Amino acid sequence: MYILNQDRDQLFFKSANKPLLWHEVFNNGVFYGCSLLLGKDLLGTFDSTEEVIKEVEQINSCKEEIYAVSGYSDYDGREDIERALYKLYRF
Repeated sequence: MYILNQDRDQLFFKSANKPLLWHEVFNNGVFYGCSLLLGKDLLGTFDSTEEVIKEVEQINSCKEEIYAVSGYSDYDGREDIERALYKLYRF
């Protein structure tokens, strides 16, 4: 499966040797959010640990060829997924 990042500018291949991880970001004891990673690649950021865990569950249960990380404003996914598929399969 391929994962389109939250900014819609990078496509990553999810494989067994690149696990989904998250990192809680703190500065001076203040929680700023969670970064979602595929191995070392940043997929997006979320406001809470609960949101990033939910996203990981959605990615892991996805049966489609491409998953678009949620959180992109006013995004329905179709145009970027079509563009990503075109890049993936063009000759």
